[in-house]
Amino acid sequence: TFDRAIDPHTVKFTDFPDWLQEFGERVKQDDENNAHDNTVQKPRKIAMFCTGGIRCEKSTAFAKTMQNRKTGKPLFDEVYHLDGGILSYLDMVET
Repeated sequence: TFDRAIDPHTVKFTDFPDWLQEFGERVKQDDENNAHDNTVQKPRKIAMFCTGGIRCEKSTAFAKTMQNRKTGKPLFDEVYHLDGGILSYLDMVET
């Protein structure tokens, strides 16, 4: 893993959408609570990585469609994933 990575500690992949919804809404609420009149809020970006990549492709597509349940606005401004997962990345990088 890497610095500032967040492990959702989900047991199965089907648990991930609920976790991501709660996480996205919590981050959005923290942004609003910490914003001042003259503060420009930073875009909410999220990057995901998985072992082989297929779960990341599914979760990235899902995250791009997620909306705040109260406002209907997107939860994330930019969503990325590591193409091919960690295994593909390790194949490309010399170890």
